[in-house]
Amino acid sequence: MKTTAIAVTILLASLPGAARISGVVKNRDGMPVKGMHVAVTLLPIEAADDVGAETDSDDAGHFSFSGLAPGKYTVGASSADVAAGWTEIEVKADGAAPVTITVGGDSRLISGAIRGPALPKAHVIVGRWDSKGATMFSAPIRDGRYAIAIPREGRYAIEAIGNGGESATLMLRPDETSRDLTIERTFKQPPFEVVQWIAKKAIPLKTVVAGNGFDDMRPIRGIVGDARIVTLGEATHGTKEFFQFKHRMLEFLVANAGFDVFAIEASFPDALAVNDYVLNGAGDPARALSGMLFWTWNTEEVLALIKWMRAWNDNPKHTRKLRFYGFDMQNPASSVERLRKYFEKADATALPLLDRLTPALNRDLQKPTTPDQQKEAMAALDEIAARIDAAAGLEQEQVTLIRQAVRMFGAAPLMTGGIRDAAMAENIRWILDHEPAGTKMVVWAHNGHVATEEYSFAAGGNMGTHLRSMFGKDLVAFGAGFNRGSFQAVGGRKRPGLVEHTVGPLETGSFDRTLADAGPPIFVLDLRHAPGAVRDWLDSPLKNRTIGAMFDDDNPKGYAMSIHPSRSFDAVFFIRDTTSAVPVGGRKPPPPPLPPPAPAAVNLDFAHGIEGWMLMPAATKGGNELSATSDGCVVAPCVRLSRNAQSSPFGVLSQRIDATPYRGKKIRFRAKVRSQLADDQSSARIWLRVDLPGGGMGFFDNMQSRAPKSLPEWTDQEIVGDVAPDAEAIVFGGLFIGSGIAWYDETSLEIVAPQ
Repeated sequence: MKTTAIAVTILLASLPGAARISGVVKNRDGMPVKGMHVAVTLLPIEAADDVGAETDSDDAGHFSFSGLAPGKYTVGASSADVAAGWTEIEVKADGAAPVTITVGGDSRLISGAIRGPALPKAHVIVGRWDSKGATMFSAPIRDGRYAIAIPREGRYAIEAIGNGGESATLMLRPDETSRDLTIERTFKQPPFEVVQWIAKKAIPLKTVVAGNGFDDMRPIRGIVGDARIVTLGEATHGTKEFFQFKHRMLEFLVANAGFDVFAIEASFPDALAVNDYVLNGAGDPARALSGMLFWTWNTEEVLALIKWMRAWNDNPKHTRKLRFYGFDMQNPASSVERLRKYFEKADATALPLLDRLTPALNRDLQKPTTPDQQKEAMAALDEIAARIDAAAGLEQEQVTLIRQAVRMFGAAPLMTGGIRDAAMAENIRWILDHEPAGTKMVVWAHNGHVATEEYSFAAGGNMGTHLRSMFGKDLVAFGAGFNRGSFQAVGGRKRPGLVEHTVGPLETGSFDRTLADAGPPIFVLDLRHAPGAVRDWLDSPLKNRTIGAMFDDDNPKGYAMSIHPSRSFDAVFFIRDTTSAVPVGGRKPPPPPLPPPAPAAVNLDFAHGIEGWMLMPAATKGGNELSATSDGCVVAPCVRLSRNAQSSPFGVLSQRIDATPYRGKKIRFRAKVRSQLADDQSSARIWLRVDLPGGGMGFFDNMQSRAPKSLPEWTDQEIVGDVAPDAEAIVFGGLFIGSGIAWYDETSLEIVAPQ
């Protein structure tokens, strides 16, 4: 639908003790537009009352509001016919400058029915959150329905909210035009019966640390029962106590309930080295853990769990041996490399088939691969599968993992989460199907994956919903929550990189806060047999903190989502106060501020050796030796980088240049790479990063999802990315993980096209 752009001019004036907003809705020709729905919304929105005021523009296009408290608001103008527009403003007692909103352009209509109780002051909120702030539109509910035209571009979430009730927050698919919403009763305060029940039924734990016996954990055996799978969630990917509790739970379940397989949210092929250590004592456990390429698990706590598993297996009294698996599929490059090694020995004529997979495995979640690329890859995989001997080991499963990755990389951004979760559930079932009869598995993942109700990020179902369908009562799902404390996660623009964050309690009435107020400091709670009013509360939408790999300190409330606890989990582990997980080797001090970028790229052909290139960690103390060479170059000279990973896990060869000439453009960095690597965990490749003002990070690609293994011949590597209009610097170069030798030649950085 194409619509005419409209301008909304909003004038702010001060009133004693309150603020007044007035304005007019106009089209581009300056004519007033009547009947536009204008609403002001207090940020962050938490309840229906946060939609501070709403009205329709009159015959002259005017609207006005008064009595608003100071604060940050969005002001949105919407209708069923015109693409909504908005602005974010700070309302102060002394007034603010007038603002203009332009609306219109390409749009799509979203409409649907509102189910549930009729509530006073109910609205449908459509929102988008990005680096520029909160885009927020409010659509009125009339006769049990809503309709709103939203801009065609962008990723939007939708929910219905009213005094005393709300619907689930759901992501809208790019092609979606209809979405019905169900309003459910909400509780601002937990009923007294809930507080009593939690205090009575909570199973207190004396510690989260393994090796302290199991006397306090005995009641948990009754929660697990005869389950074949126990999933252990976590509210963050970086909390020490969550990891320690999972370790202690694994020991308990192995010793007392016959569990013998441990599986973690990491790529299947990358976890095989850990399993080799756990079963056979092969290799270095820290190196194998790092080789899984998930910084989330590269911690002292997870390393301690792996070492305990090895110690169990090393005890001759334990005839039942433990196994370690990954069940994710996000690193198909490792699966391709495993197949390459198989065919080098079994059938070298099949090797060209692997090259046909490359276009479909070029992961960019903002730009899916094309249908033709996916079709070509699937056809190649059919031929690859037919060439694998039936007696081969895990090669056929590598084909399955690559198929899953091809489907995800080819999906629209809003659909990738659901595809990944469905794939992880399939892989867990495959593991159990290929283990001996009677095998029991402990599964480690985020709350959002183990939850057995569908969350907004996973269209079509979370991993837990699929596992529930597959295993029914043979599955017991544990969520995990906390009240306050620290954790590690990748920071936002003001605190880039992996850093420690600290948060306080959620608001009164939330699921987390109620557990903290009613229960002991550390406990487990079975949610399945709650009576009456407690059951109703657990089956209502309650705020629960949900933090993944990233966290923005400026928006802590944005990481609390509404869940139905009794639908999401069978039981929960809760700890009142937390600390951050510890990276292997200890937490490193924050890096020094970056130097000003160089004016332009230099010496890209290495004609002047390594002049203009930076090496980190520097020289041999970091495990790196960099030199110019004329031996074996594509065009001499080139550079040779040798690595010893015992000193540092990676080496970086880079330039950092001024982004001004590239702002708002799409750029491409290319290089030719050759390598001789020490092992399967090593990789030599290229990388590209865009730095934003204030230390933030824009585009970033280090080829992690398609990391090549040894490259005996010169191979072209390429990364294409967008440079933000306000970008400060562009960083590019070579990245070497692990040990061995790599050669780089013929690098180039060029503008491909405007964004």
